[in-house]
Amino acid sequence: MARPNYDIVIEAAHYAPDGSLVWVRGYERRGAAFSDSTIWTRENLIQALRDGKRVVTGQRKPFWGHSFETGHIVRLLNQNGGGIITTRQDTPAHDDLENLPRL
Repeated sequence: MARPNYDIVIEAAHYAPDGSLVWVRGYERRGAAFSDSTIWTRENLIQALRDGKRVVTGQRKPFWGHSFETGHIVRLLNQNGGGIITTRQDTPAHDDLENLPRL
């Protein structure tokens, strides 16, 4: 089986009232398999993106083990000295992971 072309799949996000991402829930590739559901803080996610991890949005396919239906690629934009985590093609004013459930 071919190795997936992503390292982390984010399935849900929690935002602060100001629109900044607080934490995300998802899965991380560990060799040929993926972890159980894991929580990443905003800082951990930014570090993973800076380390070159390929992060996508999506959800696990029921009863398919480590198979996912993936959505958008997650990017880190450096703007005004801070980072914006987004899946959008334009430059949003705050973090924005499109089409993910908000917790």
